[in-house]
Amino acid sequence: MERPEHFELAARWQGVDADLRAGRFVLSRDWNPLELARQLQESRRREMERLTVPEGSGTREIMHQLYAACGIAPASLERLLTSPELLARHHVAAGSLEGYLFPDTYDVAGLGVSDATRIVLRMLERFESAAREIGLATDANPPAGLSRHEMVTLASLIEREARDPSEFPLVAAVFYNRLSRGMRLESCATVLYALGRRGGPLLFSDLGVDSPYNTYRRAGLPPGPICNPGRRALAAALSPAATDALYFIAKGDGTHYFSRTLAEHRSARRQR
Repeated sequence: MERPEHFELAARWQGVDADLRAGRFVLSRDWNPLELARQLQESRRREMERLTVPEGSGTREIMHQLYAACGIAPASLERLLTSPELLARHHVAAGSLEGYLFPDTYDVAGLGVSDATRIVLRMLERFESAAREIGLATDANPPAGLSRHEMVTLASLIEREARDPSEFPLVAAVFYNRLSRGMRLESCATVLYALGRRGGPLLFSDLGVDSPYNTYRRAGLPPGPICNPGRRALAAALSPAATDALYFIAKGDGTHYFSRTLAEHRSARRQR
């Protein structure tokens, strides 16, 4: 644009000068300053009308997303997510709704700082709808007779451990096989959660962190989900693969080696 000051005046005229954000936009040389200001305003509005929560998002990540999109303070959301009323209404046998904020794309047009309850209820409703569709009951569920909360917890481990969708049922099967044999799950994802981290390398000393979520030290499932799992992970928890594998280890390309014995597992580790 030859005269940037013309655009500044047009942006003020449109009332968007304080709301423009840095980013990449497809523009036309034919637009005059008023049309350019209007198009940038519309781009900003479209961006903020929809909020996509990826599978495996942690509750804190969702809080930050909602704060950026709607200005909802994380403290307001935190109070809701530990609300005894909501926990009871959605049959959550834990102190938080972590795991039940269903990953999806949400329309947040018009929502503001006072709408925390509305968006959380939408996420919970999407979870309930998905749970009904895949047959996730509130009481014992096949194949191991786990409660719904235990199934959601297991699904959250699957979500964080597997990246390739085809491996979700395989990872589920490994966890079921270990549970049935009284073996610790030894999920690195639970250790990261206990450490307050999303990813990154783990040191041997990290595996000793004292936390009920550390499945290297504690037997059975952790006390609650470590993220908010999506439909595929929930479905895998209900329908694990038919395999007697007891171990898996990352190859480094997003997939895993699956092994039946400790010797096979050690061999797979050397192949990485």
